[in-house]
Amino acid sequence: MRLASLAVDGGFHPALVLGEEALDLVSARAINAAARLLPADMLAIFEGGGAAMRLLSEITAAASTNAAAYRSCGALKPLGAVKLAAPIPRPRVVMAVGANYHEHLKEMNSPPPATPLSWPPPAPTWCCVPPSPPACPRSAPRSTA
Repeated sequence: MRLASLAVDGGFHPALVLGEEALDLVSARAINAAARLLPADMLAIFEGGGAAMRLLSEITAAASTNAAAYRSCGALKPLGAVKLAAPIPRPRVVMAVGANYHEHLKEMNSPPPATPLSWPPPAPTWCCVPPSPPACPRSAPRSTA
Protein backbone atom coordinates (compact mmCIF):
# COMPACT_ATOMS: atom_id res chain seq x y z
CA MET A 1 0.00 0.00 0.00
CA ARG A 2 1.43 3.35 -1.07
CA LEU A 3 -0.10 6.49 0.38
CA ALA A 4 -0.44 9.68 -1.62
CA SER A 5 -2.47 12.84 -1.94
CA LEU A 6 -4.22 14.03 -5.07
CA ALA A 7 -4.55 17.67 -6.08
CA VAL A 8 -8.31 18.07 -6.65
CA ASP A 9 -10.18 21.34 -7.30
CA GLY A 10 -7.68 23.52 -5.43
CA GLY A 11 -7.48 21.13 -2.47
CA PHE A 12 -6.13 17.68 -1.68
CA HIS A 13 -7.69 14.25 -1.28
CA PRO A 14 -5.96 11.36 0.46
CA ALA A 15 -5.29 8.49 -1.92
CA LEU A 16 -3.76 5.07 -2.33
CA VAL A 17 -1.53 4.17 -5.25
CA LEU A 18 -2.55 0.70 -6.38
CA GLY A 19 -0.29 -0.47 -9.20
CA GLU A 20 -0.76 1.96 -12.08
CA GLU A 21 -3.89 3.55 -10.62
CA ALA A 22 -4.75 5.99 -7.84
CA LEU A 23 -7.68 5.40 -5.51
CA ASP A 24 -9.20 8.69 -4.34
CA LEU A 25 -10.33 7.90 -0.80
CA VAL A 26 -12.84 10.76 -0.74
CA SER A 27 -14.50 9.60 -3.97
CA ALA A 28 -14.45 6.01 -2.70
CA ARG A 29 -16.90 7.04 0.03
CA ALA A 30 -19.66 6.73 -2.58
CA ILE A 31 -19.38 2.93 -2.55
CA ASN A 32 -17.26 1.97 0.48
CA ALA A 33 -18.40 2.24 4.10
CA ALA A 34 -14.82 1.97 5.42
CA ALA A 35 -13.80 4.99 3.30
CA ARG A 36 -16.60 6.99 4.94
CA LEU A 37 -14.97 6.33 8.33
CA LEU A 38 -11.63 7.85 7.30
CA PRO A 39 -10.83 11.55 7.65
CA ALA A 40 -10.54 13.49 4.38
CA ASP A 41 -6.96 14.54 5.23
CA MET A 42 -3.83 12.36 5.03
CA LEU A 43 -2.30 13.80 8.20
CA ALA A 44 -5.47 12.94 10.14
CA ILE A 45 -5.37 9.42 8.66
CA PHE A 46 -1.81 9.00 9.98
CA GLU A 47 -2.97 10.24 13.36
CA GLY A 48 -5.64 7.53 13.27
CA GLY A 49 -2.90 4.95 13.81
CA GLY A 50 -3.59 1.24 13.54
CA ALA A 51 -7.34 1.66 13.22
CA ALA A 52 -6.92 3.88 10.15
CA MET A 53 -4.36 1.50 8.66
CA ARG A 54 -6.83 -1.39 9.05
CA LEU A 55 -9.48 0.66 7.24
CA LEU A 56 -7.00 1.39 4.44
CA SER A 57 -6.26 -2.33 4.12
CA GLU A 58 -9.98 -3.08 3.94
CA ILE A 59 -10.49 -0.40 1.27
CA THR A 60 -7.50 -1.71 -0.72
CA ALA A 61 -8.90 -5.24 -0.70
CA ALA A 62 -12.35 -4.05 -1.80
CA ALA A 63 -10.94 -1.92 -4.62
CA SER A 64 -8.72 -4.75 -5.79
CA THR A 65 -11.59 -7.24 -5.98
CA ASN A 66 -14.12 -4.84 -7.50
CA ALA A 67 -12.00 -2.37 -9.46
CA ALA A 68 -14.68 -1.83 -12.13
CA ALA A 69 -17.11 -0.38 -9.57
CA TYR A 70 -14.43 1.98 -8.22
CA ARG A 71 -13.55 3.09 -11.75
CA SER A 72 -17.19 3.70 -12.64
CA CYS A 73 -17.76 5.97 -9.62
CA GLY A 74 -14.58 7.92 -10.42
CA ALA A 75 -12.63 6.78 -7.37
CA LEU A 76 -10.06 4.66 -9.22
CA LYS A 77 -8.18 6.42 -12.02
CA PRO A 78 -5.01 5.82 -14.03
CA LEU A 79 -1.99 7.58 -12.53
CA GLY A 80 -1.64 9.56 -15.75
CA ALA A 81 -5.10 11.06 -15.21
CA VAL A 82 -4.45 12.45 -11.73
CA LYS A 83 -2.07 15.01 -10.25
CA LEU A 84 -0.11 13.52 -7.36
CA ALA A 85 0.85 15.84 -4.53
CA ALA A 86 3.13 15.35 -1.55
CA PRO A 87 1.69 12.61 0.71
CA ILE A 88 1.17 15.22 3.44
CA PRO A 89 0.58 18.46 1.53
CA ARG A 90 0.46 20.68 4.63
CA PRO A 91 2.78 19.18 7.25
CA ARG A 92 2.91 20.78 10.67
CA VAL A 93 6.70 20.65 10.92
CA VAL A 94 9.48 20.04 8.42
CA MET A 95 13.00 19.50 9.63
CA ALA A 96 16.25 19.24 7.72
CA VAL A 97 18.94 16.90 9.06
CA GLY A 98 22.64 17.38 8.52
CA ALA A 99 25.87 15.49 9.15
CA ASN A 100 24.01 12.19 8.93
CA TYR A 101 25.87 10.70 5.96
CA HIS A 102 28.86 9.07 7.58
CA GLU A 103 30.79 8.41 4.36
CA HIS A 104 30.69 12.12 3.56
CA LEU A 105 31.83 12.98 7.10
CA LYS A 106 34.82 10.63 6.63
CA GLU A 107 35.70 12.39 3.35
CA MET A 108 35.74 15.70 5.23
CA ASN A 109 37.75 14.22 8.14
CA SER A 110 34.92 15.22 10.43
CA PRO A 111 33.60 13.05 13.27
CA PRO A 112 29.87 12.35 13.47
CA PRO A 113 28.07 14.67 15.88
CA ALA A 114 26.93 13.28 19.23
CA THR A 115 23.36 14.19 18.33
CA PRO A 116 21.89 14.76 14.86
CA LEU A 117 21.99 18.31 13.57
CA SER A 118 18.51 19.49 12.64
CA TRP A 119 16.87 22.79 11.75
CA PRO A 120 13.74 24.05 10.02
CA PRO A 121 14.34 24.81 6.33
CA PRO A 122 14.34 28.51 5.43
CA ALA A 123 11.46 28.49 2.95
CA PRO A 124 8.22 26.58 2.30
CA THR A 125 9.55 25.36 -1.04
CA TRP A 126 11.10 22.17 0.31
CA CYS A 127 8.84 19.64 -1.37
CA CYS A 128 7.74 18.90 -4.90
CA VAL A 129 6.34 15.88 -6.69
CA PRO A 130 7.50 14.94 -10.18
CA PRO A 131 6.95 16.01 -12.87
CA SER A 132 7.07 19.43 -11.20
CA PRO A 133 10.54 20.97 -11.30
CA PRO A 134 12.24 21.41 -7.94
CA ALA A 135 11.44 24.77 -6.40
CA CYS A 136 14.35 26.78 -5.02
CA PRO A 137 14.06 29.93 -2.93
CA ARG A 138 15.26 33.05 -4.75
CA SER A 139 17.91 33.44 -2.04
CA ALA A 140 19.41 29.98 -2.75
CA PRO A 141 22.81 30.06 -4.40
CA ARG A 142 22.83 28.81 -7.99
CA SER A 143 25.37 26.25 -9.10
CA THR A 144 26.15 24.69 -12.45
CA ALA A 145 28.46 22.05 -10.99
